[in-house]
Amino acid sequence: MAYSNYNYISLISLLLDDDINPKVVDIYNWEGFTDVMGLMGRYKESKQPVFNDYVNADIGVQVIAESVADSGTTTVVVTATALTSGITAENVLFMFPNGKVGHVQDVTTASDKDAITIESVDGTNLTLVAGQKLDAFSQAVGEASIAPTNMRRSLTKYINNIQIIRGVNEETDVAKVSLLRVNFNGESYFYAKNLIEKLLEHKGRVNGMCIGGRVSSTLFSDTTPTLTDPQGGGAVQTSRGLDQYATTYGVTDTVTTPGTWTLADHSDVIDALVAVRALISNYKLFMSTSVKGKVDDALKNLGSSGVTSVRLNAEAGATTKLNFWVDQLNYKGMKADIAVMPILNNNKMFSQTDIVKSIYYMPEDSVKTLDNGTQPRVQMRYQSHGLGPVNKGDKIWGEWHSGPLSPVAPAMGIENDRAIWRTNWKTHQGVQVLGAQHLAKQIVLA
Repeated sequence: MAYSNYNYISLISLLLDDDINPKVVDIYNWEGFTDVMGLMGRYKESKQPVFNDYVNADIGVQVIAESVADSGTTTVVVTATALTSGITAENVLFMFPNGKVGHVQDVTTASDKDAITIESVDGTNLTLVAGQKLDAFSQAVGEASIAPTNMRRSLTKYINNIQIIRGVNEETDVAKVSLLRVNFNGESYFYAKNLIEKLLEHKGRVNGMCIGGRVSSTLFSDTTPTLTDPQGGGAVQTSRGLDQYATTYGVTDTVTTPGTWTLADHSDVIDALVAVRALISNYKLFMSTSVKGKVDDALKNLGSSGVTSVRLNAEAGATTKLNFWVDQLNYKGMKADIAVMPILNNNKMFSQTDIVKSIYYMPEDSVKTLDNGTQPRVQMRYQSHGLGPVNKGDKIWGEWHSGPLSPVAPAMGIENDRAIWRTNWKTHQGVQVLGAQHLAKQIVLA
């Protein structure tokens, strides 16, 4: 294990001259998703290390025609694609692309595809070709009708895991008492530099999970896990991040001309979100500086019309605000807070992927539940880190200290009689997105 030994400190001492800036600047860009969620108050405890969410399926019906018989007559037979079969029944009224209306007389199924017989309601001809869509907009039954066919609607299940992330910092007896000319949060000791940087890194790893994490097939409960800790041997489970939520369940889009962002590209995403019934009124658009530059090229040429610079609201109506400014664009009913998420600028985290080339459209609103309650659309879930009285952090971010040199909780023992001060950090977290089909990812850079 590498320690902060005297040789390392002596290299730092080469910087000791009168031109050194006594304040060290954080250049690592580890801030990100958890900072936004924390300020929005969107942390919720989870009782289990795996959490499931259920969203009711779309109750609308739209049929895609795989083939059409007798188009141009008053009675047509539409064979629906397999993916749009099993969702309609007799007496449904379909709106045809030319504005004509047809009444479903019969539905038969073969090879998982519905053959739908549709009669014109007013005697005019119904016209449809393969690939076109029919929208079910109403229903009509006759006098002394019988109960219509019962159509089942499924639930969409979202699964995500709590991921355990740990960090550690160790200081030797030399490092603890060695002075530097620079200072960190008012401290001139080398240990302060290491502590702060290691804590930033620890929180950065959590933020990295929130963006780029992929859900693992292994769970903590597995008796024969395929993913294990190489040191401790225990099962390892990882959490789904914003990128996988968007690409698996949400809207994915690429700008028309890679490297150029326009209002038309923005409009395409809005249209796609509207198509999946998103409430588009309030969205946060997160991106890297490189992507923001392409957005600026379009927005700044608009003049003041429709674009304002504001301090980012943590949530509509909330008093808490983040400490950076954003461009706020109102367009086609969407109020978009456009902001750089610092962690997306980290050149050693997502630099080889399209994550840093993309805009993430995240809904800010809360969603209604069937019991007339509400839940935040996007929030962090955490589980207790299990630390008792030794915890020096909070219930989300666990911290404990050991070693005879620790100024917090000096301890001696077989392990701790080494002349060190060890700081440990531990957190159990995961991202929860309700109705993830209302997320969007738009790739902007080539």
